[in-house]
Amino acid sequence: MRSNEREIRILNLLPGRRHDIVRCTTRVVSLDEHPDFETVSYVWGDRSGDKTIDVSGASIAVTQNLFAGLLRLRNKTASRALWIDQICINQWDLEEKAAQVALMRDIYRQCTRCITWLGEIPGALSDMSYAAAEAVFEFLQQSASAKDTPLSVLPTIFQDTEHGVAAREAFTNFAMYGNPWWSRIWTVQEAIIPSSGLLMWGPLCISRETVTAAARNLRDLDALPSLPEGFVTCRRKYTELLRRLLYPIHGFRHSKTDSALELLMRWRHREFTDPRDKVYALLGLMSSQAIPSALSCDYTIAVPNLFAKVTLDLIKHEQGLRPLLGACEMPHLTPNTATWAIDFARCNRIGKRQLKWWGHSHRYREFSAGANQRLELVESSEDKVLGLTGINVDVVLWTTELLRVDAQDSVFFDDLRQPFLDCIRLLDQYKALKHVSSVYKDGFSWDSAFCRTLVGDLIMDETPIGRIAVLGYSRLMTDYEELWDKLQIPRDEGVDLDFFASASVRGNVFDTSTSASYSPEPPSDDVRGDECHSPSSPRYSPTSSLPSSYSFSNGLHEAPTPVPLSLSPSISSQSLQNSPKPEIALHPSELSNDPWWTNTASEFTGALSESYKREHRYSEAMEIRPCFLPSMKKWLGQPGGNEVFVYLYESLVGMMENQTFFITKSGYLGIGPPHTSAGDQVWVLKGGNLPFIMRDASAQDQTCRQISLVGDAYVHGIMDGEAWDGQPYVEI
Repeated sequence: MRSNEREIRILNLLPGRRHDIVRCTTRVVSLDEHPDFETVSYVWGDRSGDKTIDVSGASIAVTQNLFAGLLRLRNKTASRALWIDQICINQWDLEEKAAQVALMRDIYRQCTRCITWLGEIPGALSDMSYAAAEAVFEFLQQSASAKDTPLSVLPTIFQDTEHGVAAREAFTNFAMYGNPWWSRIWTVQEAIIPSSGLLMWGPLCISRETVTAAARNLRDLDALPSLPEGFVTCRRKYTELLRRLLYPIHGFRHSKTDSALELLMRWRHREFTDPRDKVYALLGLMSSQAIPSALSCDYTIAVPNLFAKVTLDLIKHEQGLRPLLGACEMPHLTPNTATWAIDFARCNRIGKRQLKWWGHSHRYREFSAGANQRLELVESSEDKVLGLTGINVDVVLWTTELLRVDAQDSVFFDDLRQPFLDCIRLLDQYKALKHVSSVYKDGFSWDSAFCRTLVGDLIMDETPIGRIAVLGYSRLMTDYEELWDKLQIPRDEGVDLDFFASASVRGNVFDTSTSASYSPEPPSDDVRGDECHSPSSPRYSPTSSLPSSYSFSNGLHEAPTPVPLSLSPSISSQSLQNSPKPEIALHPSELSNDPWWTNTASEFTGALSESYKREHRYSEAMEIRPCFLPSMKKWLGQPGGNEVFVYLYESLVGMMENQTFFITKSGYLGIGPPHTSAGDQVWVLKGGNLPFIMRDASAQDQTCRQISLVGDAYVHGIMDGEAWDGQPYVEI
């Protein structure tokens, strides 16, 4: 086939009856000729049970699952034109495979329809199993048309009968976790790109459009005119079951507008045969400019090199460091992958628990630790070298683990108690050291810094509602009081919530005129050795010297001309006052029609325009968005807002899961990656909205100093560009 002519093979599935030999022919056509054909989306399955078909007189082995699909697809009297990757691509010719994979966007875009083959119905020989599968499709059809034809009776799948139990079991076998089609990486673009689709499960068929409409209606029951008695209760009762379908369908919908990075992270949990498939299988959904290093679909490139190239492409495409988020939440699976590169082969899910990249990403947009400075990449000829520009702000002194979550599906209130106590006691030990100021580095109390650090200074719903400074300290403290009571944490455990809650407040912001004066004095040089260690790292002396100029790679090479840096930069209220502060629309015009906002806006703007902006940087990321109004009303306790406490709980769990609480040498509080250790370095980088934790990775016999990426962090007091005031920056 000539790749420059956009040629593909079409399989003609010849007519036959159920027990006839499967016979086919192939022909080569150009996509430029706009041929008519259907594509088949399926799972290859186990090759140990391969079956033989006849293709143009030659015997070809195909997987058992595809063979079963061909039997179902074959007509009795007419040929059927199909494109099936297992047969239409010579899988042993890597050059042809690369060329055909690069054409898949156009193949699926130009097909008349994509047929999704979900395999045979388990236990289909049983009348009960077949009837249960029919009940699943009937439920989807009823849910899809519920707006036009309201449901009058409870669907079988929701009934407490033998047939209802069987229907729920069939639904399990049809949807995610029960059917392998929903878990494979290649099926994502096959479900999204084609203009029309049909799902086949054994002899049963249902249109893709029907399934999509059903999922949409089941997510938003309020949009349906009427529902039979008990429907809403059953929908809630079987949420976990229905989520097996709603989750991937919801993902398909969002993928149409996702960036390249978001696509790769959204489907990172999907399974693959070749690790390179985790990138190549999604190219059809991306802009061709997003990851140019992958466009050739080269299956001869080393996997670590491909992942490094793609990560660098993503950084350039984003013009920022969002691709580095959550880099080390789990160890790399692919050997020799650079610490800063995304290991796409590593699944981002433990059991059914999705890991935290989306949480990292949502939080990333709310801050500007890099002071909104443009990304600066330092070119390198090595694939595994990433050159960036930034400031080494500080060094991690002490750490304590937070919530450790493995495959469990839920985090309970009691799980928060011990992490809270560990953090409070660590903070008390630090505050007891001599020369530690009585107030935090921002001039406010240690208690406020501690409470804001544990939630990352954000109140979260599914996405951020807003920064604490905007939403109000008093609301936060009220909920912390309730949490302390629920966890039965003694009031003598360090944090004085009563003081914090009753502190002088102007609007929603602390009146800094009542704060004690701040003297940015670091701990004395006596803080070393026995006082500076963690269970997972060697002792570290905060007084040891660190080079301040690096070339960031799998390791980092020391630059020839180091630039002196202070490990404990002094950030004073005065320096913040004199620094530029970007303006922000706190109440954009879209909010003006909301009565609650109109009545409340003055409380926010009055406090922020004067007091807050004098003492803090304020970035566009902190804007209050119209879509957050319902959550804000609940958080601030407006009429109709129930369960406000749940927002604090969600914010804490989202921030603390599989993370580490730490205190730096100069007194910053932070939350970082799970493997953060004493001696790790805190950096802020141009193009990065969050600080990053780095680690000296040099061997004793190395002539070059090396550094590796541990991950992104929240460090209270440097999240809005404060660290850049008057500090020299270096290339790393």
